[in-house]
Amino acid sequence: MNLGIFQIDAFTNKLFKGNPAGVCILEEPLSEVLYQNIAAEMNLSETAFAIATDEEGIYDLRWFTPEVEVPLCGHGTLSAAYVLFNDYCDRNDLIFRTKSGELRAQCNKSKITLDFPMNKPVETEIHEKFAFALNYNKPYKEYYSENSGFVCLLLEEELDVLALDPDFYQLKQMDFDFDIHGLIVTAKSNDEAYDFVSRTFVPWEGINEDPVTGSSHTVLGPFWAEKIEKKEMIAYQASKRGGYLYLDCSSDKRIKISGEAVQVFKGIITV
Repeated sequence: MNLGIFQIDAFTNKLFKGNPAGVCILEEPLSEVLYQNIAAEMNLSETAFAIATDEEGIYDLRWFTPEVEVPLCGHGTLSAAYVLFNDYCDRNDLIFRTKSGELRAQCNKSKITLDFPMNKPVETEIHEKFAFALNYNKPYKEYYSENSGFVCLLLEEELDVLALDPDFYQLKQMDFDFDIHGLIVTAKSNDEAYDFVSRTFVPWEGINEDPVTGSSHTVLGPFWAEKIEKKEMIAYQASKRGGYLYLDCSSDKRIKISGEAVQVFKGIITV
C-alpha cells in the first residue's frame, strides 16, 4: 500500500522555522500499530492522520508523537488543513472530528484559522521541583489547566523564558498528584511585535521542547487575555525554530488560533 506523506512547517512562513509535522491523508483508517510506526518513522513531534468520511469537508483526525497518541495538536491540525486546502479539496472550510471534539479550520488568504476549545488555567500551589529541573532561581507563579493537562509557569520577564536550560531527565522524574501533559513557561513580552512569549516542554510524551504548540495556546490565550485585557493577541513561541500565533479570545469557551504554514516536501511511504 502506498500512502502520500507530507512534511509541513506550521506557524511560520519560512522553511525550517515553526513546528514541523507529518501529514497523511487517508481514504480509510489504518491499524493502531501502523499509525504509531509511521509517526515513529517520521520522528517529528507529531504526525497527523486525516481520514476521509462520507461527508464532504469532514475528516476524522488523529495525532501521534513518536511514542504515543495525543488528544489535541494545534500545529498538526494546521498542517493537515494546509495539505487538504492546497492538494485535496476546493473549499475554504473544513471540519475535523477528533478526541477533543469537533474542530474547524478556515483558510483566509495566507493564514489558516483553527477553532479550538478554550482551556483557561487556574492558579495552584507551587511545585518547587520545577525550579530545580528548570535551573531557575527567581519567583514564579504556577497555574494548571485540568482539561488540557498543561501546567503553566508565569515567570518575571521575557529574558527568563528565553534563558531557561531545562534538565529534562529531572522533569520526567517528578511525581504529580494530577495528570500532566506538558509544561508551559511564559512571560509578558518586551517586544512591540507580540504580546507575550512562551516555551513548551513535553518530555512525558517523548518531546523535550515542542517548537510551536497550538494546544498550549488554548491555555495561554485566555490566561493572557485576562491579564492584559486584550481579546486579540499575537504570541511568539521562543524555541530555537520559533513561530507566531494570532489569537482571538472573543468567545468565552472557544479560541481562534491563526497561523501560516509552508510545505517542506511530499512523497510516498510504502507500507
